[in-house]
Amino acid sequence: MGLEMPSGDVQFGTELGFSYQHSLQLTQDGHIVFLDNGNLSETLLDTDYPTSRAMEIAVLDDTSAQLIWEYNLPDSLFGFASGNVQKLENGNYLVTTVGDGGTSIEVTEDHEIVWEGKYNLTLPSGAVYRAQRIPGLYAGEFSLRLPPSTNVDFYNTLIYSDENYSVDILLKNESDYPSTYQVSWFFEQSGFSSPLEFAVQLEPVETVNLSDEQYIQPFPVLTDGNIHKVTFTITPENVDHLQRTYEFHWAENESVAAPRTVFPGDTDNNGIVDEYDILPIGVYFHNNGFERDSISFNWNGTPALKWNSEAETFADANGDGIINAQDVIGIGVNWGNTHEVSGQKFLIDCMDLDLINKHKNAYLELYHSLSGSNESVMAMKSLLENMLNIPQPTEFSLIQNYPNPFNAETMIAIILPMESIITMSIFDLYGRHVTDILKNEYLPEGESIIQWNAAAHPSGIYFCKMETPQYQQTQKMILLK
Repeated sequence: MGLEMPSGDVQFGTELGFSYQHSLQLTQDGHIVFLDNGNLSETLLDTDYPTSRAMEIAVLDDTSAQLIWEYNLPDSLFGFASGNVQKLENGNYLVTTVGDGGTSIEVTEDHEIVWEGKYNLTLPSGAVYRAQRIPGLYAGEFSLRLPPSTNVDFYNTLIYSDENYSVDILLKNESDYPSTYQVSWFFEQSGFSSPLEFAVQLEPVETVNLSDEQYIQPFPVLTDGNIHKVTFTITPENVDHLQRTYEFHWAENESVAAPRTVFPGDTDNNGIVDEYDILPIGVYFHNNGFERDSISFNWNGTPALKWNSEAETFADANGDGIINAQDVIGIGVNWGNTHEVSGQKFLIDCMDLDLINKHKNAYLELYHSLSGSNESVMAMKSLLENMLNIPQPTEFSLIQNYPNPFNAETMIAIILPMESIITMSIFDLYGRHVTDILKNEYLPEGESIIQWNAAAHPSGIYFCKMETPQYQQTQKMILLK
């Protein structure tokens, strides 16, 4: 379609008189929109000067085409080299040429210029190739609105009620494009091991409530008396860098959501920090829950979200979200401190053999982690020795380090039948002295745990030598990095 060519392949459209076409746009009604550069217009159309045209044509069949609309550009906007025409959603045409230093104009169907933009490139012809008007710069942009929170100063806890399922979570397409958003919900501590995922398609500025039945129906009914951490991620399709992740807490009611007041070290919440506070740590050893805003052993009432078990909430002495030997430090730091009790006490019966045997391994690990001779350590060790029937040592012993092999850090246990002056030295494979972990230091009767950090030393075989006035012993250790 177009000018007659030596090939003879042009079958129709010669009467349209266009020179050379720049760009092609196929409209929804099947028309073709393009720029005729007009290089041959003086010959083909008998114009007074080379005239570029914006054109829309309809191809009627294989042998004919009809001119639907055209606009003749002035001499100053002659687009001999490049340019294009874009039919806009409002029915106007955006025409771009190299003329007058590079120019774009918006023209109505009635040939009225309603907008003009100059690129101010080179004169008389600017090196502009194509120009397109797009809906906006921010494809996929969105906003999310959560309902007002209860206890917002602490943990942004949302309240859910099975009788009043009215939590509105609104996702809005803030872009100028129709967009698809991938939504992923994950409920921690709710028994779901994988996220709930679905896609939401939104028109520009459209808003959808993610709590509508079509989305919320597969969610668990959270009426188990616990708080659940909810994490959900929204990712605009093909715009991954705009991905955002939100976190909040979902509770059955305000009673569940209300923060508990924890005094670090009083793990049974009986109002005093003593040796019995090591017992809840053993029962809930290695359990995980919510971190507190402040991770510390400072002696003050600290707000904490309820864990699955109320007692676990208090056993996490330092508030780092895991119950382990670190929480025993809170007992030593706040030894003997008292406070006014609020809420339930969580006392552990040290004579409950079934309970103690069930958690015996945890208590043994805690026992071996205790070192020193201060009042708190000695009281806790004595309690655990009586509970677990741990025999008192009758001889000196250097226990094999753990772990072994190790990377950087390892623990070395020594057992003393009496208080003694200890030197503990490290030697390499060739017998060369590397360092002294202990040098003529006093240690009490019983077991003590010594830590060695070998980060500054190369991999290899090392020997740990323990010396007392009455005894000496050596153990081989392997450092692997």
